[in-house]
Amino acid sequence: MGSPKPVRSWSQYSLYMKCPQLFYYQYIDRSVIRKASFPLHVGSSVHLGHEFLCKKKLEGKEVTLKEVKEEEEVYWESKKEEFSQENLSTFLLEKTKVMSYVETYFHYFVNNDITPLHTEKDVLWEPKGYNFIIRGIIDRIDADHTLVDLKTSKR
Repeated sequence: MGSPKPVRSWSQYSLYMKCPQLFYYQYIDRSVIRKASFPLHVGSSVHLGHEFLCKKKLEGKEVTLKEVKEEEEVYWESKKEEFSQENLSTFLLEKTKVMSYVETYFHYFVNNDITPLHTEKDVLWEPKGYNFIIRGIIDRIDADHTLVDLKTSKR
């Protein structure tokens, strides 16, 4: 019996389609290291706040802006040491921008009829002709069966 198919993310699949050699070096050989970046942490932070809001709502609990900001503070403090002293001011600026965005999103979330059924829901897809499975994560599935995928890049 053969081994199970490996599971890859959409970004891994996209990289493979663009440059199989870079995919190999980054994910198989692991000789190319992905470094921490401000956009990575901004995206992770926004998703953290969104997931926190959804989980509380799924549990039937009210959540305050203070609680969400506290979660964000813990996240950003845990990432602070990844950046050098000369990047610290940029780090703090990015954190401030995200905190402003999270506050705006919090008000949007609580003032609209958002009723999540799931948050961070795994989905799997087996493309024909490839020997791997693509795994994705849907940020939120609402009661009306709307799929929500947060995007934090400028594109």
